[in-house]
Amino acid sequence: MDATPPAAFIATLADRCYGRLLLPLLLGLLAAVALAQWVDWFTGGMGIWLVLGAAGIGILWHADAQATAAGKPATAHTPVGTPADFAWQGEPWNISRPIAALGLCLLGLVWGGLIGWWTGALWVGAATVAVAPLPIAFLWARGSRRPMPWGDTALAACALLSGVGVLWGLVHAMG
Repeated sequence: MDATPPAAFIATLADRCYGRLLLPLLLGLLAAVALAQWVDWFTGGMGIWLVLGAAGIGILWHADAQATAAGKPATAHTPVGTPADFAWQGEPWNISRPIAALGLCLLGLVWGGLIGWWTGALWVGAATVAVAPLPIAFLWARGSRRPMPWGDTALAACALLSGVGVLWGLVHAMG
């Protein structure tokens, strides 16, 4: 059996690891290690939150790129049952809803946990991440001169809130 040259092995590994997922994860890990070494108050738990947040961003980035590469933008004549059903006034989602929800859940776990830790009450973090999509959706609607996307805003709020729920469950399971 022939041995794989190191360059071919590295290229295959990079192709299989999905660089859009791996790059934010590695950058988050490097940032967490650097902050833990150089900043006295930066703890290991904060480093884990930083890496999870980077993983959430990587999931959203990769899923958006995959969905964009898979198809063309939908037109007004796109049949029912296609990604155009999930469109905001004719603009198709570039990312599937389950993947978006997973990435937002990780981000909700990180930001809801950090806000809850800073304020001393996890419910404050939950309330903050649940309300956070509203001003973003309002600004998007105002800037694009379209109606506010209530369904997508609710999806984002629920996904972010579910991340805080996962953290709450972990905290109570650990005692």
